[in-house]
Amino acid sequence: MHPKLLSVTVNFNDDGLVGGPHPSRSALLIATPTLADFHAAFKGLLRDTVSGISAPYGDFKNYGRQRLRKFLKASGDDGNGHHSEATIVEEALQKDRRFITASEKIFDRLCVDFETALESAQRQLVEYREIYEYGRAWDEEKFLAKMKFISADGGHSMVVIGCECSAAEPEGRPVDPVALQREMARMTEFIGKVDRLNNVQSVGALSVEARKLKQLLAPIPQRALVTMKGLLLSVLREECKAAGEKYIAVNHELDQRPTKLESFVRYLEMLERLKEEELSELEMAKVEVEDLYLLARQYKMKVSVDDSVKLESLMQLSTDCINSKLPAACEYTRAEKRPMMEELHALAHTLEETARGMRETITDPEGRFMALGEARWAVADQVLEELAEMKSSGAQLKQRMEWAQQSEKFIDVSSITHPFCEKSAAIYRSTLGISLWHKLLSKWLGEGVFTCDIPAFKEACSVRVKPAQAALQAGNSGLMSGGRTSPQSGFDSERYGELYKALVQDIVEVWQRWNCSVLEEIRLLSAKQWETLIEQAGLSLPTKLSAVTVGALMLLVT
Repeated sequence: MHPKLLSVTVNFNDDGLVGGPHPSRSALLIATPTLADFHAAFKGLLRDTVSGISAPYGDFKNYGRQRLRKFLKASGDDGNGHHSEATIVEEALQKDRRFITASEKIFDRLCVDFETALESAQRQLVEYREIYEYGRAWDEEKFLAKMKFISADGGHSMVVIGCECSAAEPEGRPVDPVALQREMARMTEFIGKVDRLNNVQSVGALSVEARKLKQLLAPIPQRALVTMKGLLLSVLREECKAAGEKYIAVNHELDQRPTKLESFVRYLEMLERLKEEELSELEMAKVEVEDLYLLARQYKMKVSVDDSVKLESLMQLSTDCINSKLPAACEYTRAEKRPMMEELHALAHTLEETARGMRETITDPEGRFMALGEARWAVADQVLEELAEMKSSGAQLKQRMEWAQQSEKFIDVSSITHPFCEKSAAIYRSTLGISLWHKLLSKWLGEGVFTCDIPAFKEACSVRVKPAQAALQAGNSGLMSGGRTSPQSGFDSERYGELYKALVQDIVEVWQRWNCSVLEEIRLLSAKQWETLIEQAGLSLPTKLSAVTVGALMLLVT
């Protein structure tokens, strides 16, 4: 059976087809039948036609010789009469110049129309190639995994044409509603394109048929859209549930009525955070759920009664939060701020008094160290242990005061003002002194100083530096004892210059608040002056830093 003439069926060119290059295959389309098939069918049709019309006149009995000669002469035959009459008629028809010219014109026109049909179809069907490729690459499992991986801000772009995806993402990861909505809109666009595709188009003498192509493309977006609708319902339920749980948690916090200072401050912080950030985020989540619900209605999806009830519950929770619970919470905090501010003031005063008491425990009225009130160290470890405990307590006081300062920002009552900065500075000064003395005593103990004459030490700290000779005469009694020293002859100022600078710096940290004038005198001493003072005092210079006692330096500044 010959192919149906004057009708061409087009389809997309699949590079995977077997058969090699095809004369009717372009970069986009393939046509059936091909031009060669048309040519062969046309020649066969002509042959059958000639055979059919020559059969009744095969013997020429009803024709006169004169008519036969005229026919043969017109057809180009010499009419010598050597062939049988039937053969002469059929061959005359096939070799007739008029017949050959007319058939060639018909086939040339057919070739032109065939090429025109392919070009026209290729221009019109190029946009349908995307749908075709989408269908070839569609994989539902990979699509679902890919949708869970896409971020809402488009940070992970998705080439859905290939639906290529690495290993499946961890389950339970939320689906981005924006990306899902974008893909559903894309499938709707595909469906519209397929619907607009004409089944048959006329190009010259040919009719170009796209029925098979339309049947191939139509299921692709429909199948993907079914999957996306199911995913949309799942996202709608998850987003509605998550937003509802957030509103329930926020409403529960708003219902609290704290009576203690710390819980009240946390409550105020929660309200501030809710107003600045969380409330807008909650509203955005609710709007997203509403948009998803409208999208489901737009695609004529059936939403269950349970889902509708949960959506209504979410709307009610949002209304209660904004119109009822939040105003009531703000009204409660306004009423309770004044007594809470007074309690915060009392706390700050207690912290300040505690820090002052700690400082007075280890210093005299002039602010100088007095070793916890003892006249003499019995065991240096005991003093150091008590200082360590006070240092830890001081750090806790600082943390509490910092919390009180931060709380003041939330408890804002204009009629009550308290100098929190001054109180905090007082606590800082007290704890700093404790920390510095703890550091210095730890070093002294490491250097082997186990006992200390406290009265002599206090007297030395209160006396300004006098000329070097007078300082040496006043310091012969010695302040510290028990330091590890080793005799050494001579003095290497270059070797020990940095050593004494490092040790003096430890004293500087403690004395900088109470003995500024002493420090200026110490800083002015050169390495040569240190050498002269030590030589006149008859001190032995140790060979190692660990063997140097502070007592050796204290002799130089008393």
